[in-house]
Amino acid sequence: MTESENPERMQRADHDTLIRVETLLTTLIETIRSQGVEATTRFTDHETRIRLIENQTNTDRAASRASARTWAVVGAIGGAVMSFVASAYAVASGLIHGQH
Repeated sequence: MTESENPERMQRADHDTLIRVETLLTTLIETIRSQGVEATTRFTDHETRIRLIENQTNTDRAASRASARTWAVVGAIGGAVMSFVASAYAVASGLIHGQH
C-alpha cells in the first residue's frame, strides 16, 4: 500500500505539515510585532531628539536676538555719552578761553 492509498498516514503527514506552518507563522508574527515595537521606539527617540534640537535652535536664535538688542542699546548709550562728553568739553573749552 502506498502513502496515497493510506488516508491515515496522509492525514498525519498533513497534520504535521500544518503544525510546522503554524509554528513558522507564529514565529513570523512575533518577529513582526517585536520589530514594530522597536521601530516605534526608535521613531519616538528620533522625534524627541529632533524636538530637542529645534528647541535649542530656537533658544540660540532668541539669545542671539537678545544679544544684538543689548549691543544696540550699549552702542546707543555709548554714543550719547560721547556726545555729552564732547558737548561738555566744548562748553568747558569755551569758558576757559573766554567765549560765552
